[in-house]
Amino acid sequence: MEKERFSFFNRNSLIIIGEVWHPDNAIGLAFIQHGLSGYKEELHIQCMADVFMDHGYTTVLFDATNSFGKSGGSLENISLTSHWQDLEDVLHWAKTEPWYEAPFILAGHSLGGFSILHLTQKYPDKVKAIAPLSTIISGKFRQEAWERFAPELYAEWKAAGFREEQNPFDQEHMAKIPWSHMEDCLRYDALANADKITCPALLIVGENDQSTPPDQHILLKEKLSGQTELIIVPDCGHSFKTPEKLLVIKKAMNKFLSSL
Repeated sequence: MEKERFSFFNRNSLIIIGEVWHPDNAIGLAFIQHGLSGYKEELHIQCMADVFMDHGYTTVLFDATNSFGKSGGSLENISLTSHWQDLEDVLHWAKTEPWYEAPFILAGHSLGGFSILHLTQKYPDKVKAIAPLSTIISGKFRQEAWERFAPELYAEWKAAGFREEQNPFDQEHMAKIPWSHMEDCLRYDALANADKITCPALLIVGENDQSTPPDQHILLKEKLSGQTELIIVPDCGHSFKTPEKLLVIKKAMNKFLSSL
């Protein structure tokens, strides 16, 4: 396996930094995008990349802007719009590379999950299959989850105009997620046109996920037109960090890719 580093400037003149993992004998292409405040080295992102490599897919993973990774921007400027646009910009950049081919597979976590739903609706002929992990489906659903599971924190976020999140690379300072991020989310609803997604889909969500709960994924599964499998991981929240939970992802991805 060979890892190739890449960088380019997105439509907002912010640098995007990522890696292309090249298997010895490539049979296809896959892209992976992390979620809100994530980065490409997160365990669940690396786990999915490893499975793609095992199946012979050239795999592109990158740090989205306005997050905690190495790409440009600040978390204080994060929006759902900028997140899916980063993935779209990576797709457009990849077209100029000799290893590019379509249709390709899209995988993503949380905000990255929404990105792949949105772009699959936008470019249905370019996408072979999708694997959204703990995906955000719509701003309305996201608002409903906050009001169901953390109404006081939600009200505080709205009143203050921001909420704080720990920077994993700087334990002495907190980062701020703006309320404008939620306002931007409310502009989107991937469920409205989910029936236009006809490619195979693998949905994975934690049983105890309070950000993108299982009942929302069930509604998405019912709306998707293609062959879809939904896996609800017992005793698991929004993130997948333990070896046991990562093994569930690995087994599910192996089965999914083998079926394509």
